[in-house]
Amino acid sequence: MKLSEAHVNLGNVQSAEALAWRALAHEETSVRPYCLYVLGHVRRLQGRYDEAEHFCKDALASADAIGDLWAAGPAWHVLGEIYRDWGRPNDARAAFDEALHLYEQLGMPMGNIE
Repeated sequence: MKLSEAHVNLGNVQSAEALAWRALAHEETSVRPYCLYVLGHVRRLQGRYDEAEHFCKDALASADAIGDLWAAGPAWHVLGEIYRDWGRPNDARAAFDEALHLYEQLGMPMGNIE
């Protein structure tokens, strides 16, 4: 999944998406939330905000189901970016606040993220 995350952060959305789908096909519960938030990030970059939101919310549900705060933090962060880009500033602020709270719980204070 790290390679998929690297690709999406570099803007290589096709490679990121292909790698995320491949990892999802293995159906390992522990990687599912990471795959889903990467797919949400890809859809955000494509301007497909409805799908992006759906993937990130699924990522959050998957992270919650296995108690993985490390996956929930980035999913909340990407969800904030989705809402920001979608023109939903109040939802964006709430999502960014959730991401900050989780990062602080994990001992990784991020300052102001957006």
